[in-house]
Amino acid sequence: MSTIFFNSKAIKISVVTNGAGELQMGVVFVTPPHHPLTLIASNNQNLEVLCFEINARNNERTALAGQDNIFEQMEKVAKELAFNRPSQEVDETFGANWKKWFFKGPNQQQPGLRVKGEASNINGVTGDASVAGLLFLCFL
Repeated sequence: MSTIFFNSKAIKISVVTNGAGELQMGVVFVTPPHHPLTLIASNNQNLEVLCFEINARNNERTALAGQDNIFEQMEKVAKELAFNRPSQEVDETFGANWKKWFFKGPNQQQPGLRVKGEASNINGVTGDASVAGLLFLCFL
């Protein structure tokens, strides 16, 4: 799984060349600037995606989870207001000792890294939600 991130200027054009996940081989999709993106393979096979970025001059890629994520720059009070959780819990969830860009998918993570119960009731969606899914909903 790749970390959820967004580009400041680049438009990403992606083609699934092999494998499966939420997407199948042959699917082409475009991700505009400032729209979060993550890629998650299925449990039993790899997911190979060929990506091109256009308008990439002076682009900045910003991670929303993992090492050096954008939430590390937020003030403590802002995190608590935005997520209705203690700031330390937010730091642990989004940092979670993950690698910078790639880490285990939602089904391979420790149960403590999933958001459950009332915290996953975001934009009317209830039930279990992975951190990546939770972040995606926050930015819709």
